[in-house]
Amino acid sequence: MAIFLQAWHSQPGSDAGMTEKHILTIECKRDEAYMRLMAILGWPEILEETVMSLDRVVMMFAGFMVLLSVLLTTFVSPLFVWFTVFIGVNMIQSSITGFCPAAAFFRKLGFERGTAF
Repeated sequence: MAIFLQAWHSQPGSDAGMTEKHILTIECKRDEAYMRLMAILGWPEILEETVMSLDRVVMMFAGFMVLLSVLLTTFVSPLFVWFTVFIGVNMIQSSITGFCPAAAFFRKLGFERGTAF
């Protein structure tokens, strides 16, 4: 499958308004084409692969649950504030003991271990 990538970027040492156009035709998967383009344009920091570790998944899940509980408290019933309290107590308990039920669940789903869980 041919992928055509087009990018504009400023050349070092050129006028601020001057840009150079790169058009590439690459026979590869889309992600590989993106990685090659970033390497050609000289943006190696973008090439670092971000792995969704267990720590990140648990933090994202906790944040989602807090936002959900706030929305439920606001729009459904004020009693959902106890859901927010439960989430907060569970986060405090996890930080002290190192045991997190959500981390155990996501570990069984196959997420790579992080530094905290």
